[in-house]
Amino acid sequence: EEEIMGILEWSLKYPFSEPGWGPKFVLGAVVCLIAAALEHIPYAGKILFFLITLLPFGYAYAVFRNHLQGKGEGLPEWGSWGSLLQQGFFLFLIGLAYWFLPGVLYGLGQQFWQEGGISMFLGVLFITLGVGIGLVASFLLPMAVAFYATQRESLTAPFQWRSIVERIWMVQGQYFVSWLASFVIFLALLYVWTQIPAVGWFIFGIGLFYFSLVLASLFGRACQAVEKV
Repeated sequence: EEEIMGILEWSLKYPFSEPGWGPKFVLGAVVCLIAAALEHIPYAGKILFFLITLLPFGYAYAVFRNHLQGKGEGLPEWGSWGSLLQQGFFLFLIGLAYWFLPGVLYGLGQQFWQEGGISMFLGVLFITLGVGIGLVASFLLPMAVAFYATQRESLTAPFQWRSIVERIWMVQGQYFVSWLASFVIFLALLYVWTQIPAVGWFIFGIGLFYFSLVLASLFGRACQAVEKV
């Protein structure tokens, strides 16, 4: 347990752990800030937010892949932006596949709930199913991305669920702590984004990039630990 908490503490410090982290972190934070600012534009804002955040997510994937390979040194160079966009887009596709069903169920549940009457019972059922399946999807997703990274980045690899569950079971303690920590940080970011007026978007933009790096480090090490079992 002490070792797991040590890994968590190390990952929280990871983005600032090596000399030269400043320009690399600032660049990613600025990109996320631009995305958060443009998100407020009517109609086109959400599309711009999505397109721009592909870059830092592609960068976080590079961090994740480094940790999978046992390279725990500081932040990597930014490299080719085209490659980062591509990797960010593939991560989006994997995430979309995992979140599609719970998203549809939750959306249907909200629609039934708003209709009132007996439909509210269906609303509660669908919302509960959506949240439950969504939590399971979020738990499986990091190891699915690890499979994607280690299986020559084949888009079929993230859906080998039996192998994914078996590997999670091998490092269940470290993996669960990583997932729980990521869930808490995500809720904190969501609160900042929705509840703090004026400066919320600014804190969210920087926090989003930091959050992606911490997760990449945490789950990279957790998934890489499978090879040591």
